[in-house]
Amino acid sequence: MSDRDERGRLLPGHHSPGPGRPKREQEAALLSAISSAIPPAEVASALRTALDLAIELRSPRGIVSVLEFQAAYQLGKPIARVENIEGDPISETLEKLQQMYIARQQVGQAEQG
Repeated sequence: MSDRDERGRLLPGHHSPGPGRPKREQEAALLSAISSAIPPAEVASALRTALDLAIELRSPRGIVSVLEFQAAYQLGKPIARVENIEGDPISETLEKLQQMYIARQQVGQAEQG
């Protein structure tokens, strides 16, 4: 018997929690294993090699990929910036739609008359 309906939703009274976040000890062990498998000095060397190769091949996409990878770990993800737009975009859009509607009506009247 399934604990989900035909749309995949959980039925009342049923829940199936996920595995959740790994325990800190497990996370620390994984980080330690990764660090011992590829020491930070080798990662730095590989990044420098990848950047040099991308530059040598004149590959803007390769250069950006290496720089994005490095920035993601060194700086973190950038924050979302909110632009201050002059005017009211909703009113401007409604006005444009109204102009299109009027133009369509005028074309329809010209075709009929």
